[in-house]
Amino acid sequence: MHTASSLRPNSSWASDVDGLWRKRRRAPNLMSNGKDKLVERLRAKDEEIAEWRKKLELTLFGELSAAPAISERPSKQEIRDDSPQAETTRSSDEVVSHIPTALPAARKTICFGLSAATGTAEDPLEILDSDDEGANTLPKARGSSPTRRTSNGTHHNSKPASMHELDAIEPCDSESDHKDAVLEETRKRRREALQTRPTSGSSLKGEEELESQEGYKEEEKVAKLDTPQVSGQPASPEPVKNEDLPIADEALEGKRRAITRLRNPEAQVKKEYLLKDEDVLQLHLSNSDALQPYPISLPDDLRSVTVRRELLAKRYGGSSMDTFPGPSAEKLAQHGRGNLMCINLLWNPHAPQVPGHAGLYFDTILPGDPWTARKSHSERQTLFVKIKAGKWLYLGEYEAHPAPSLTVAQWHGLADAVRAVWTKNISEKDWGKTLRARIHLRCTLGREPTRAEVDGADGLFKHVTREQVNDALGAGHECIRTWSMKCIGYDEDFAREVIQLSRGEI
Repeated sequence: MHTASSLRPNSSWASDVDGLWRKRRRAPNLMSNGKDKLVERLRAKDEEIAEWRKKLELTLFGELSAAPAISERPSKQEIRDDSPQAETTRSSDEVVSHIPTALPAARKTICFGLSAATGTAEDPLEILDSDDEGANTLPKARGSSPTRRTSNGTHHNSKPASMHELDAIEPCDSESDHKDAVLEETRKRRREALQTRPTSGSSLKGEEELESQEGYKEEEKVAKLDTPQVSGQPASPEPVKNEDLPIADEALEGKRRAITRLRNPEAQVKKEYLLKDEDVLQLHLSNSDALQPYPISLPDDLRSVTVRRELLAKRYGGSSMDTFPGPSAEKLAQHGRGNLMCINLLWNPHAPQVPGHAGLYFDTILPGDPWTARKSHSERQTLFVKIKAGKWLYLGEYEAHPAPSLTVAQWHGLADAVRAVWTKNISEKDWGKTLRARIHLRCTLGREPTRAEVDGADGLFKHVTREQVNDALGAGHECIRTWSMKCIGYDEDFAREVIQLSRGEI
């Protein structure tokens, strides 16, 4: 059981309580001392920031090479010691004396990190119009009062811009004594620089990158108005409207639109197999009227009927695999259709796909040779195109007109699968003999073979590999010939016959 004496605090406990009590009484004093120290540190930081700002201003202006001095600023002798300007002038000389007297034209005007010939984001300057050749061109701060023209033709503000309006320098409290003098000197330097600045079309990068989108827009607006006075060049013309385009440009734009109508939405052609529309247009320009579709009166639902390839071979003869089937004399005498042409879109992704519309056909006929240089070609081709697997569509009667050969860039622009088909078949098929002969002779002779040497070469040259063919095409030693296919007719009776064949009616 505890006694009163056992609960009595010992000396150690009492001393601890007394110490805590003393610390508590001292706490307000400690807080007050800490606050005073914090205020002193903040004040020291403010002074340090102000000093660094002053050094930055002097450094930016100090980097620029000096130009002829401006004589507008009054000297110390012109200011009486008892005048209100005396104290300001004396206090500002310490800062302004280190600033170059003018800014060079080569660097425009560097206004505290902003590259613009007309000022900063906070202080976009405007060049005022002047009819007099010798008139001084003065900047105007955004938000300042209107300007007036003096008797000598010089523009002046009727009311000088205030610190809030110009805001080129943001002095802290420690700089309040000389801020007006620094502002006035800065404005004079800008005036001199703007009078000798280069054209507003030039731009500087890096350290002078724009920091404010708002300031940039304002300066762009001013630069456009100011360009005729500075550079002496006419302002940029307004964009030409569509109705003002020349006839040639309108025709070219019409052909661009026609290119987009050449694709059949039902055709299975991967986008990566296609050339760019501009390349397709350039290849078609050699045949100016090829993109004009042939009018067809057969209803759409009938003209879109497809047929299987084996049915075509069975009825009209010839191979079911070759582009030019080559029917027998018996079949030719029976139907008179010896000019069938069956194009696979894997080989020719830009072949005609819509009945009556144009397309491109790739071949290995040597440049300069006519379409009929190959015996299997006819003057007029009855064209079928493989739209999907097992589905061949009758397009109409077509003529082939020579077009520019594929360039090296266009060849490489084709999909790998398309190029692989061409290199494989050129190295294996009989129709690739001419190209293989040229590759062989080039390797053995060490030069380009002549046409006579190619025509007189014996053999099939099957030893030429796919890699050699691919290298020759990729280097531009050989090329794929392009033909512009134009529809010149549509045999509706033959189309109805193909429909009956597809439906098993004949």
